Amino acid sequence: MLRFYKLSLVQSVVVTALMQKAPKDYSQKEIRETFQAAFRTARCQGQEQAYLEQLLQISQRLEKMQQLGHKTVDQLLESLDSDEDKFF
Repeated sequence: MLRFYKLSLVQSVVVTALMQKAPKDYSQKEIRETFQAAFRTARCQGQEQAYLEQLLQISQRLEKMQQLGHKTVDQLLESLDSDEDKFF
């Protein structure tokens, strides 16, 4: 159960950081829904640890950036749907 809360907390931090750095006109709803879908998929497939590691990698990359463009946000969200790391 603790692992679930840890994953939820890390995801929440990453989503918040992404929404702050995304273009103002980028859909925050789309960002939230994409991460929620990735979370559900990870849980259903028993891939919580892999998803946590992916979130931590995204977090590290976001720390180095002030603002993100539409294309970068799109790539990040697409990377959640695949096994590859397409972000950057």
